Amino acid sequence: MNNALSQEDIRKIYEEIKNDEKTYKKKPLKLKYRIAKKNEKIITVINGVKETENTANEGSYIISGVECEEYVLSQDVVSDRYDIIDDEYLSTKEIKIKAKVYSGEDLIFKASWNENMILRDGDFLVKNKNEFYRIDKNVFFKLYEAVCWT
Repeated sequence: MNNALSQEDIRKIYEEIKNDEKTYKKKPLKLKYRIAKKNEKIITVINGVKETENTANEGSYIISGVECEEYVLSQDVVSDRYDIIDDEYLSTKEIKIKAKVYSGEDLIFKASWNENMILRDGDFLVKNKNEFYRIDKNVFFKLYEAVCWT
């Protein structure tokens, strides 16, 4: 998997996708979290398929998602996208993203956290500020809802 596309490559693919870009907002969700131990390896698996893996730095947040998958977020990302409820739970902030549905062969690209991510047919390719990532087609609408305004 050393031939992963860069964020710039995936941006170009995003621009080439023919279907309309839509704006979505994060649904209000309450999720469990824990603070990572030093160099803790987290493998994100959804529906039995490995999504990505990441090595958490001490103090990073390990979030349990809507499919009970775990993923790593930095303190900065958590403060930008979540509100801490207590020492076990956080809630999502109403952030807006842009996304398009990808149609094509599987592509491997480097996520902004420098780990490989696989984009599959029907998945949502997300543009969030200056980063691109994918969200599984079966999970996307558990996390986001379309907005009629931008």
